[in-house]
Amino acid sequence: MLPPMGLKMLTSEPSRTGAPYSAREVSTSVQINPDGTKGPVSGPTRYIDQETVTYRDSLGRVRNERPGIAAMQLPFFKIITIEDPVAGYLYFLDTTNHVAHRMALPADRPAPVAAADEIPMAPAHNTTETVGPGITRTVEALGPAELFGVATIGRRTTTTYGPDSQTGKDHPVTTTMEIWRAPALGIIVSTRNINPASVESTTTTTELKTTEPDPALLQPPPGYKIEDESSPFTIQIPR
Repeated sequence: MLPPMGLKMLTSEPSRTGAPYSAREVSTSVQINPDGTKGPVSGPTRYIDQETVTYRDSLGRVRNERPGIAAMQLPFFKIITIEDPVAGYLYFLDTTNHVAHRMALPADRPAPVAAADEIPMAPAHNTTETVGPGITRTVEALGPAELFGVATIGRRTTTTYGPDSQTGKDHPVTTTMEIWRAPALGIIVSTRNINPASVESTTTTTELKTTEPDPALLQPPPGYKIEDESSPFTIQIPR
């Protein structure tokens, strides 16, 4: 059984239109040990390594496929959602029992926006500021550059914590976050987050295509039972 799901997946973010694409997103994390060596992430965060597949059409309808919370015990199970702003619903597909759990999107959700009209995330110039006692943050503009076959712009944010500022260390600690965004698609295609005291995480886009996905992927499959939901629900998964 999966835990109650549904409501937390509803979003108040506007849908992005006019920029169809499909891609596979690979997220990985490695533990940074005290001696500087790297190894597998231990503990509950081991679930962070995963692949997510996304499809979006010109109307802003989006399909996401990602491993479930119980992926370690149920490697065959995927969480598949279809967000359809045209019909006004979010679907949660139960592929085991062939049920599409349907929830209405928020009535006050902002109107759709063209993906290419989003404000670029990179700063116009490099900036450095103090954001707390003993903490400085530098934001640098990167790019433009072509990544994964599309034009992108990047941003690097470097945060330096002075001794004992928040880390409890007797020496400065610097964390780095790099983000690359494809403005024409309105999506992030690559991230890299390095915290030398704990984890290095990367997310990389592969198999990026800017063509219309198969329309059948953006609606419940034929033969699925539609169940309307207004509160969190659970799904029974056979062992």
